Parts: sequence; C-alpha cells; structure tokens
Amino acid sequence: LTLACIQRTYKNIKRKQEEKSHGLSFDSQEELLDDTLPTMQMMTRLLPSLVCNGRVKDAFLVKTNALHAFGLLISYSANRSKFTMSDENQHLVRKLAEAVEDNFLSSWTAASTEFDGCQETEKLGGEPAFVAVLLRLMTFLLPSLPLLRESDPSLVFRFSGMAQIIMELYGFHPSVLMEGLAFFESLSNHKSLLPDASHSVIRSENLLTCCVPFLQNSISPNRPALLPEVGWKRSSGCLSSGVARRAAILCIQSMSQAGTLFSNGQETEIPSMLLALLEVACGSRLYGGAELYRSVAAPPGAENVSSDQLLVETEIVACLESMLLLESSAPANDAAKKLLHWILLSRSLLAGNAGKSSSDSIHFGDNRPLTVEGVVHTAASSAARSALLVLQHASPSRWQVKCQAAKSATFALEELAAICQIENVATKDSPYFNPIVAKKACQKNCAEKRGADLDVASFLDGPSSYAILHLREIATSACGSAVATLDHAELRLLQEGGLRFLNTVIKYICCIPDPEEKGVSILEQYSSQIYSSIKHALGSLDESDGGPSYRLFMAGCEALQVLAKEGLITDPMVMKRMVRPAIPSSEEIPFCSFKSKPADGKLRPEKPDSLDNHRSALLPRIGKVWTVSKLQTLVDKSTLAEPVSGPINAFTKDLKKEIGAHSAAIALDGARLLKGNKLTLCGSSNTQSGLTDVPFEAGLMYSNIQNIDDVTKASIVQAWPSCASSAVSFLLNAMNNKEADKDVISDCQLWLEQLVPVIFTGLIESLEEIEAGDFRDSPVTWARGLSREDIAESCLHGISTLVKSGNKAIPGEEQLGLALDLVLNIIFLPTIGLDPFASDEDNVGGKTSSYSRRSGLNAESKDLVNEACSFLTSLSFASKESSTHVLNAALKPLDAMQNQSVKLDDLYTTTILQSCLKSMHHLITKPSAGKSLVQAMLQLILEVLSSLSKYPQGLHDLSTALLRDCLSHESISTAEQRSLAQKMAQEENWDAWIILCTRLEDGSGVRHSLDYLRGSLEDVNNLKRNAAALGAVRAVAQTAAAVSPIVGNILHGGGAQILLLLKTHGTCPPSPGKEDRMAAFADCMKIIMVAFQHLTSVGQGEQEQQQLTAFLVLLFEVLIDIIMFNGLPNYPPREGDPAWGRMCAAGAVHVARTSPACFKTSMTGLSDQGRAVLEMAVRAEMTGYAAQPQAPTKKKLSLKGFKK
Repeated sequence: LTLACIQRTYKNIKRKQEEKSHGLSFDSQEELLDDTLPTMQMMTRLLPSLVCNGRVKDAFLVKTNALHAFGLLISYSANRSKFTMSDENQHLVRKLAEAVEDNFLSSWTAASTEFDGCQETEKLGGEPAFVAVLLRLMTFLLPSLPLLRESDPSLVFRFSGMAQIIMELYGFHPSVLMEGLAFFESLSNHKSLLPDASHSVIRSENLLTCCVPFLQNSISPNRPALLPEVGWKRSSGCLSSGVARRAAILCIQSMSQAGTLFSNGQETEIPSMLLALLEVACGSRLYGGAELYRSVAAPPGAENVSSDQLLVETEIVACLESMLLLESSAPANDAAKKLLHWILLSRSLLAGNAGKSSSDSIHFGDNRPLTVEGVVHTAASSAARSALLVLQHASPSRWQVKCQAAKSATFALEELAAICQIENVATKDSPYFNPIVAKKACQKNCAEKRGADLDVASFLDGPSSYAILHLREIATSACGSAVATLDHAELRLLQEGGLRFLNTVIKYICCIPDPEEKGVSILEQYSSQIYSSIKHALGSLDESDGGPSYRLFMAGCEALQVLAKEGLITDPMVMKRMVRPAIPSSEEIPFCSFKSKPADGKLRPEKPDSLDNHRSALLPRIGKVWTVSKLQTLVDKSTLAEPVSGPINAFTKDLKKEIGAHSAAIALDGARLLKGNKLTLCGSSNTQSGLTDVPFEAGLMYSNIQNIDDVTKASIVQAWPSCASSAVSFLLNAMNNKEADKDVISDCQLWLEQLVPVIFTGLIESLEEIEAGDFRDSPVTWARGLSREDIAESCLHGISTLVKSGNKAIPGEEQLGLALDLVLNIIFLPTIGLDPFASDEDNVGGKTSSYSRRSGLNAESKDLVNEACSFLTSLSFASKESSTHVLNAALKPLDAMQNQSVKLDDLYTTTILQSCLKSMHHLITKPSAGKSLVQAMLQLILEVLSSLSKYPQGLHDLSTALLRDCLSHESISTAEQRSLAQKMAQEENWDAWIILCTRLEDGSGVRHSLDYLRGSLEDVNNLKRNAAALGAVRAVAQTAAAVSPIVGNILHGGGAQILLLLKTHGTCPPSPGKEDRMAAFADCMKIIMVAFQHLTSVGQGEQEQQQLTAFLVLLFEVLIDIIMFNGLPNYPPREGDPAWGRMCAAGAVHVARTSPACFKTSMTGLSDQGRAVLEMAVRAEMTGYAAQPQAPTKKKLSLKGFKK
C-alpha cells in the first residue's frame, strides 16, 4: 500500500511538472518523462499477497490492502485515456482479473477454520472493506475487458453475478453500496460485453429488474411491527438510511414513468411497502424524537437533509401515482386485474380492522375451487395480504394513508371505466360493472383454467375477478370513509377522499339494474348509507373549520349532482332533505348587473379571518350555484320528473334572476381562467384563442388570482359548462316574469349577451376536440378532468334554449350554420356509421357501415346525441325560412336511411333519424318549402310506411305525421293524391293508403283502389294479407263521416268480400294464427257496423228502408251461421270459440236497438231455426249470459257408510 501511495504521489508531482513545462524546450520535456518509477517491480512485490493457492499465509487485512494497492498501481501507472494495451499490460489485466475471482472464491466465500487460521474476528470486521475493494477493482477492469473477450467471453457475466451476491449480503454498508452502484453504472455502459441469454442458465432480460429487490428492502420501514411477519423472505438492502430510502422512491418512480414492468409479486408488494413507508413517515413526522435517530449508511449532512418526512410523504404519493398510471397503461385484461387489486387493497386499508374480519380471513396456499366464489375470495385475500404490510405497523392505519387509499381507488375505478370507453362498451354491459355479465365471464375464465390445468395460486395468474362482484365491500368502505372520525374529531380530508370515491362508485354503478329485483338500481340497497354520507358532507358548513370543510361541501355537492343525474333519488321527501343545504339564500347571492362594480360585494364573498379560508371562501357559493344549476338542467331535460323535481322547482322559483346572474358570473370567470392561461374552454393547450384575450388576474368573483387556491380554480372551471347552460334558462325565465321591471330585464339581457359568445366558443372547441379524438389531460393541474362531451352537451342545451326563446342574443345565422355543420359531421354521421369525409357513392349501400368513429363518441354519449337532436329541431322550428344548413343536416341522415346505409336497430341512430323527421316537419310547413323538397320527402315517407317491419315504430309514427304535412302542401294536387292512393293499394302500403283515402273525402281514393282492394280481400288463403287490407278498410271507414261516399264505395266495391271473410273466419275451426284471425273477424264486424250506420243515415224513405232490410237479412244469415258454429258463453259449447258468437250477438243487439222496425222486418225473412237462434242470442246478450239452471243431481247412497 505504501508503494501504491508513492506511485500516486509521483503521478501528482509529474502532472504539476507537465503543467509548468509549457515554456520549456522539447528536449527538457523528454528528460522529465524519462524519470519514471519501477512500476512493474512494485506490482511484482504485491503478487505473492494476491495469490490464493495453498494455505493463506497473509492476514485477511493484508490481502485487502494488497488488492487495493494493486489497483492503485495500475490506475496511476499511466494516463488511461492514452493507455495502449501492450502485451505486458494485457498480462497485468488478466492477472488482476484472476486475482479478483480467486479472492472472491477462496478468501471470502470459503468457510474453513483451517484456512482462516483463527482470524475469524479480523475477517468479520474487514469483510466490508474487502468486498468494496473487489467491487472497485471490477469497476476499474470493465473498460479494459473487451480485449479479453476472445479468450474469456463470460468474464463480465461472472463479474455481474459476483457483484449481485456482494450487494445482497453487504449492500447495507455505505462503502459497499457506493462501490456497487458505481459498478452497475459502469456495467450499464458496457452491456455489449454481456453474453446472450442462451449462454447462461439464469439471466434477467432487463438489468433494471435486478435492483428491484434492493429497492424493496430500502423502502421497507425500520420501525418495529405490531404484527408478526407474514413469512416473506426479506431481501438485503440499505436499511435505515433516509438518503437511500428517498433515492429508492425516486428510482421506483422513474422506472414507473419509463414503463418498466415489474414481476407479478413485485407489482403487488411495492405499493403496499410504499403505503407502509407512508404510514411510518407520517408517524415519524409527528414524533418529536425522530430527528435524534440517524443512520450511519450515509454522511451526517446527507442524512440530515433527507430527514424532512413531509417531503418523503410527497415523494411517496407521487411514486404511488406513477405506479398506478403504469399499471393502467397495460393491456386491457392485465390492467383490469391490477386495477382491481388496487381497489381491493384500498378497501382493506379504509376498512382497517374490519378488513381482517372472519369473512375476509386469509388462507395462504388455500387454492379454492375454480368457481366464482373462489375467484372472488382469492382476489379479496390477495389484497388483504398486501394490506397486512401496512396494518402490521398501525392498525387501523393513519388517516393520511387512508386518504391516499381513497384517491387510488377513485383513480382505479375511473380507469376501469376508461377501459370500457376504449373498448366502446357501455358500463352497464361491461363485466367490470354488470354483475350478470361478470359472473358469466368469471365462469368462462374458470372453465378455461380447468381445461388448461394451470396453477392458480397467484391472484394475478388465476381467473379474473371483477369489481362489481366486490360491490358490498367497496360501497361500505366508501360510505364509511366519507363520515370518518377520530376521537370525535372530523377527518375532513379523509371524508373528502372517501366521498369522491363514493361519487365515482355512484357514477358508474348506479345505472346497473339489480339482478334480483327488476326496475331497481343495484345501489338501492345501499341508499340509506349513501344518503347519510352525502348529507353529512352538505352539513359540514354548519361546523365549518375553514378550507377542509369548504372542500368537503364541494365534494358533497358533486355527489348530489351525480345522485340526481343517475336517478337514485326517487322519493321527493328525500330529495327535499338532500337539496335544502345546497340551496343558496337571496342574501348569499344577491342579484347584480354585469355593469356593477365587483367591489360592491355582491359577487365576491366577505373576507374571512384566516388566509386559508380566504383562498377557498368561494367554494360554498360555487358549490350551491353549480348544484342548483345542474339540478334545474336535469329538470328541464325531464331527467328528473315529478314528483321528485317538485322540491327543486319550489326552492328556485323566487331565485331565478339571482341564480342566473351568479351562474353567468361563474361561467365567465371559468372562461377567463382558461383563456388567460392559453387553454381552450376544454382545458387543452391552444395558443389561438376563440375569444378576445382578457386579463385573468382579476375576475368577477375574485379580486386577484392569488386570492383563490387551485381547488377553487378547478371548481370554477368544472362548473362553467353547467352554469352557462342553466344561466340562459334562469335569465330567460326572469325576463318572462310579468312582475319583472325594465331594469331587471335589461340587466338579464346584458348577462345573456356576455354569456352567448362563451357558450358558442365552448361548443365549437369541444366539437373540434371530440373530432380529433385526442383527449390528453390539460398541462395545468386545476384545468384537468373536463369532459368534452359534457361541455358540448351543456353548450348545445344553452343555445337550443336560447333559440327556442327567440331572444335577440341568438348568434347569427352563419355561426349557427357552422355549429350545425360540426354537429352533422362530428355527431350525426359518425354515430349512424357514415364517414363525413367520404363521397356519397361510398356511403351508399353500407360501404362505410364499419366506419371507425373519428369523433371518439362512445356507448355513453346518449345525452350528447339527444342534445344535438334537440339543437337541430330547435333551429328548424325557429328559422323563418328553410335554411341550407338545416336542410343539409336533416336530409343527409334521411338519405342514408333511404339508401339502407344505416343500422336501424341502434338506439342512437333511431334518435337522430327521428329528429331529422321532426325537423322536416317544421321545414315543410314553412311557406318557403319548394315542390322538389316535398316530392323528395313524399317518396321517402312512402318507402318507410311500406316497410313497417323494417323501421322502428317511432320512425313510422313520425313518417305518418309528415305524410299528412306533405299532402297538405299546395304542390300536391288531388289527381296526384288519387294516383298515389291507387299505387299504395297496388303495393299494399296500407298505412299510406289510409292517409290518402281519408284526405280524399269524396271517396275517389277508395274508388280508384277498388280493384287492388278486392284482390287483397279475396285472397282468403293468405290470412296476413287480407287481415292487413281489412284493417286499412276499417280505419278508413271509421274516420269517414256518417254520410260519406267513402263508405258507399267500400260497400259497393268490397261489401260482398267483407261478408264472405266474416263468415269464413267465423266458421273456421281453431288453428294456428288465432290472433290474426280474431283481428280480421273484429275488423269485419266493425266495417259492417259502420255500413249499417251509413245506411240508417242515408234517409228514411221506403226505398232506403227496403235496402236496409235486405242488407240486414243477408247479415243475419251470416251471423246465425257463426253463432251456431261457435255457440255462446254459458251455453252448450260448439266447435269454435264462444267469444266469436258473443260478438255476433252484440252486433245483432246493436241493430235491434238502433233500428227496431227494420230489425223486426228483417226477422220475417229468416227461417224458423235461424230466427230462433238469433232470438236466443239477442236475449242472452241482453241478460248478460246468465248461467242456465240445471236439474239437481240425485245423491247416491254409500253402502260403506252403514255400520252394524
């Protein structure tokens, strides 16, 4: 070692001489370089102490110093950057490598009392220095080993294995830790020296995973556990070091952000260990003596700097969030399983001691049968086992840990819903949220595992469980954490986290029906717990303790909005109790004009005492106004119907203008914050502002942006769409109030004029971002979480309300046309499966029916589609003339329907087509509607009506109404209507034929259609055909006047066929198709009764009476045959159905009561038998078919009853 130190000193002196020799001649410099030390002789003197052959003669400390000295001699023998590997130097490098391996195997790892020579104590104390020297020598040799690769290709791999073993055993020592990190850092720069995986039996594909066991041990809490270990083998690492702990946390976070995948066991262990470390860090921060404890694994200065436990907590939370993001980005099936583990782990931590109840008992190694119950139990047990790492340090865990658990569970549940959106599956149809679908999927997974005969000991390797199968535990833990207390003290932050978790549960699970009770939500069984949790949050203002209570109240308002939107509140009294705390008073939100000075205090709250309360003082007002706005919008959309909406209307009826003004102020401030930070109204980055740039440092509700915190900013930004939409409705209602004065009306109008540009810009930007489909989070934290679809829906609702009112603040026709074009290309056409950028030829015949939706619309876009349809119908109704944009938006989907390019079984498609038909109804009735438009719509409608089974009933009803509008147009003449009636009868389009014949009151429609009508009626063998024709004739006859040529034409052209069908159907034995036959028979009877009414109304002359009598005789003969065949109720049964005979009897009674003289006269024309049958039927109908008396039966004597 002395020789090595001499060499190092000589090297330093020589470097200084070279620095001073710049002015010397070249010969003088050569003289300096010739003066060298005998390095080779020095190294030769060290070699005997490095050799491990035979007995170890030198002491262990001597060998350590010899290795260190040999490394120093080589490193200082020459400049390494200019070092040329001569044969002599290569020989030295080879010898040093051999010495490292020999000493690793012989001097350190060998366990022999004979070799140690009573040096056990010395060896034990010097081992850290010895292995540190070995690591340093291996680090020094790495750059020179490429020259030895041909002779020994696996040398670097052996060095790597040796370093791993040293780190596992002595990684806790600071010197070994530093040398090991230096070695692996150098090894990462020489990966090419490692052999292929095929050259080794065990080798990790990723070098980063080699250090995970060390990182796990570094983040393991050193605090004594309350519970015994669960039996896991601890890996070695740098225990008790704050520097190493923070470095390990940052390393895990960096690995997560880089997308490094951990093994299955590590994925479940590391989050639990981080949460356990968070538990200990929170306790250490509150323990005054924690700063007296310091590890010796790092210098005192570094340990003292890293002793800030609050900073450690922040780093742990950031690391947990990074790991959660990494696992959510995995493939769908793997991500769902990992996210479920996070949810169940969080549930176990939130439950505390309840997480280790008998129902959740852990059976290690208990492989339950591959059933649904077994899979659910395995998932819960795996999460409970991971939670024990935290609960063994504190049971129950601290509120900080529970708060983080609630946040993690909320994020995991949101990501499960995002997976459904990516897969374009509605949450109500997804196995993650629907219990019926989940059980079927779980049974399928179990069957596959049984068939493959795989080991399912690990949760992540077994069949997948689903979140909905753990609903009881999830809902209970969420409700419990929302009202959490500690020693009668309210834990506001934990309550806020739990309530937001509950809010997410309600949002995605409330729409799921209960599989055991129809028509009821699956969350109905937890409604009492949910109501109490939200009511507790809404009442937090009564016991206000500043900012935390304000934030909890805001979370309660958001939960109430979701609860009302999902329809979980069905009792009006419950709604009244829930809404009452969220209703602002007139003193809280006084009405003010937009021109009034903000300093007057009407829009800005009073300054509280503390700074924290001042920065969040706006939250109660924002929460109340936002909640009322959201609820009123739900009432306007009929989402909340009577009687549930009654309390909302009662609370807000006297606050229209106040709520409208403050809602508009919130919307304007939200737009001001977003645009001032170079964001769109959806929260994404955009340097091109759609609004005029306005300063955002001061707003309507705040005097300085520094006076509001990020939570308040986020609340304003989240509330602006709903507040903007409802502000339009409230302000319009206030203006329409008869008691409103002129000043109030002008002030409301000014608010509307300021609000409309914001709403229109929000609509355009949200639709453009929906079209782009790139839903990246905002770069600004408080602007994240905005839903483009919710913004578009709210803006569409606001503009539709404004358009319906006819207010002068309506945007111009060009702006409305631009918005409608975006609605058509981004919502309508992609929803029905058409490419808005394809040609009309490509969209014909379903060529683009499999079009991938560019807009990003998913299965949860029902509200947006409905609002878009309402926007179209509002514009078509309000426009004075047929707008080109409205025509284009309405005709394109209808043209696709006519070309059979859309799927009519889709609910969204049907909704859009119905709105298009409604819009055409408004447009055709306008004076500007041209003949070509009417003709085109007439052709479309007739095609829809001709295919009743193909089109839904809603489209059929709207087409019927639209046909009447087309026929009322002046461009359709009577001759054209007659021709259409004849054509419809020929094509047997009876719905259109009914409308045409009804409009032609002169009976010309029926008269021109008689030939085709008789053809359909005479086809007795085709029951459906003549039944449809009979139904059409009956509808036309019933709508005709009492004295109308329509009925006369029907009797003249098809009366005989109708009587023949009446007799044929009435005397037919029971057979399949009884319902159709009964309907045809009933139609025949109704037509005959209409004909009888017509004949009695024509006149009372002798000739008319004779015609009526002849008609009745013919009719009665047919009725008698039917009665004799079918019989009557309570009379001896016949071959047929007595109900048919009763219908004939009822017809005969109607004739007898209406025209008794003709009835008596016609009876004389019947045979005696026929007259008797008819009289019996009439008498039975009048008496109510009383049961006929029967003779009493004689009792028979029983001889067995007699006894001796």
